[in-house]
Amino acid sequence: MSIFCQEGYESSVDPVPHFGLGTNKIDSLIIRWPDGKYQKLNQVKPDRVLELNYKDALKEVSISSHQTASIFTSVSPKKLIDFIHKGKPAGGF
Repeated sequence: MSIFCQEGYESSVDPVPHFGLGTNKIDSLIIRWPDGKYQKLNQVKPDRVLELNYKDALKEVSISSHQTASIFTSVSPKKLIDFIHKGKPAGGF
């Protein structure tokens, strides 16, 4: 997820990202800062606001090689809604 606090002319977006996890647990969370530095948090508890500090970022981060089950599933194109939007684009306003 990337955060862009401006979306269009005279508009803004909440700078706080929200991740819906359901009942899933977070093994690790890796943050990539704009200059390429990384920050890794382990065993992050859900239902809370995290405050991150750039001073804790590193040039590299160790990523475990074990794979866990994905919480995402593939969706067949046949299961998608057959819909085409026919309006004009909003233009960012």
